[in-house]
Amino acid sequence: MSRSRTWWGIVGVILLFVGAQFASAEPMNGGKAVEKLGRGGVNLVTGWVEIPKRIQETSQTSGGLSGWTWGLLRGLGHGFIRTAGGPLRNRDLSVSCTSKLSAGHSARVCI
Repeated sequence: MSRSRTWWGIVGVILLFVGAQFASAEPMNGGKAVEKLGRGGVNLVTGWVEIPKRIQETSQTSGGLSGWTWGLLRGLGHGFIRTAGGPLRNRDLSVSCTSKLSAGHSARVCI
C-alpha cells in the first residue's frame, strides 16, 4: 500500500512539473500585470464608495426609505465584492485574459 502511494505521488509531481513548463512557456506581458495590480489596489481601497453610491441611486429611483434600507444592503454587497475583488485580482497577476474569435464566435480565454 505504501509503495502504491509513493508511485502515485511521484507521478503527480512529474505531471505538476510538466504542466508548469507549459504554463511558463507563455510570455508574460508586464504592462498588463502592472495595470491589474493598479486596478486591484484601487478596488481594495475604494470599495466603501459603493455604499453611498447605491444609497443615492436607490433613493432616486425608489424613494428615500428604500434608499436607506435596500440601497444600504446593495451598497454593502457591492462594496464587499469590490473590496474582496482587489486582492483576488492581484493574486493572479500573471494570468492575462484575451478575447479570441473563432468561427464567428467570440470567447474570453484566459492564458
